[in-house]
Amino acid sequence: MSRTPSDKLRRLLFLLVLAILICASASAALFAFTITHGHPTTFSEPHVGYQSGPSTRGTFTIISSCLFTIFSCIYVAIHPGIPRHTSSTGHDELFWVEVTRSKILMSLVALLEPELVFTFALDEAAKAWFITGEMHSKGYKRWTTRMSFVLQQGGLIRVPEYQDSDLDPEGSTLTDADSVDDIVRRRLTTNGTSWVIDYDYLAREIKYQSKSSSFSKSIVVLQILHLAAQVIGRLALGLPVTPLEYVACGYVLWAVAIYAVWWEKPYEMEGRVRLRIVERTELEEEREGKETETQPSLAQALYDNKWEPDDGGTHISTNRTNFGLYLRNELSMRANPTMFSCAGKADTMITLLVSLLGVLFGLIHVAAWDQQFISSWGQPLWRFSAIGQTINAAFIPICILWFVDVVLGHGITHIFAYLMLSIPLLFFTFARFNLLFLVVWSFWSLPEGAYVQLEWSKFIPGSLSS
Repeated sequence: MSRTPSDKLRRLLFLLVLAILICASASAALFAFTITHGHPTTFSEPHVGYQSGPSTRGTFTIISSCLFTIFSCIYVAIHPGIPRHTSSTGHDELFWVEVTRSKILMSLVALLEPELVFTFALDEAAKAWFITGEMHSKGYKRWTTRMSFVLQQGGLIRVPEYQDSDLDPEGSTLTDADSVDDIVRRRLTTNGTSWVIDYDYLAREIKYQSKSSSFSKSIVVLQILHLAAQVIGRLALGLPVTPLEYVACGYVLWAVAIYAVWWEKPYEMEGRVRLRIVERTELEEEREGKETETQPSLAQALYDNKWEPDDGGTHISTNRTNFGLYLRNELSMRANPTMFSCAGKADTMITLLVSLLGVLFGLIHVAAWDQQFISSWGQPLWRFSAIGQTINAAFIPICILWFVDVVLGHGITHIFAYLMLSIPLLFFTFARFNLLFLVVWSFWSLPEGAYVQLEWSKFIPGSLSS
């Protein structure tokens, strides 16, 4: 009996999880071998174990501060899609369950593979820009990228009076620019009156349905500033920086990048928005006339230059590969899938950005090049893993792009194709687990200077501190 695409995808996901478990086990075995067979390190400066404080900043203070910064930054950066249990009138009791589940799941993925979540964010943003460009090219100059994010998630619905008789009473979900344009043109041809999208209502409703916690964002910003001040201040004064602080800086880099890409995406929308069409007024005609005279927007320029999805349009793509569809459905509450929905120039740009951020993330680990551990094999293992992670970060996105487009897209099943992707991924995951184990192990013995409190007065000019 032949397997369905869903069965094949579940098998592939099972193999990926199995590969991660194998890498973790292999890394743990190597870590144990390093502890038991390495020679004691002759430290170049005095090292100490657990420090309780409060005269120093303490081991618990360092660990708790870094972990809180990592988890809070990632959690706040995640922008989940619109859950299935929403309507134009609000959500049911399962809404927060799905939102929390999605954010926790994607946060866990981001902790192990932040590159994957960043790719999701870039792909969604690229799709939103394409939709915005197409809307502008059709004459809807006041259409924004934020509206495109809502549209591609299935967050816009027809109001009842604009529905066909065979549609459900709540409203049919709009999926692309053509469906929006069709509503406006159909309304125009019905009675000859000039109609236009009620942009003010649409923007107001999207803002109303979106949840944005200024308090949580403020806490995250303060944590990032505190971490940056600690690391920069310690480097400036020649004080040691712990491996965990370097790792925290790397995750902050990913979190900031993810948040920046999703900047225009509404945060945790609590309901869908109805698309209202109103009669065109003289003020609206004058405003549209001025906007038509302006230069094309960046989104329209990208659209006109064929930075478009692989199917030649801007509707939600579900044929880019079933693997991307399945994985995105699982991670984003089965919203309309967009993973790997853009081809050509957009794919190349996404690949380059992911590679660039991955290399920077790896170089942050390389910055702890001189870190010493209890065992003499600890430092070489850190260096080997940091360099391996950095090099693989530059090539794995390219391998994945080739694998998705050529292998899955054309049904190639040759074992060589799978080895081309699996070997770098396995080594990359193996190196990442090595670094995580070494970060934990580093607290068994850190330089005394790592626990020295910063004296901020040293950064004040002598004329002011006297």
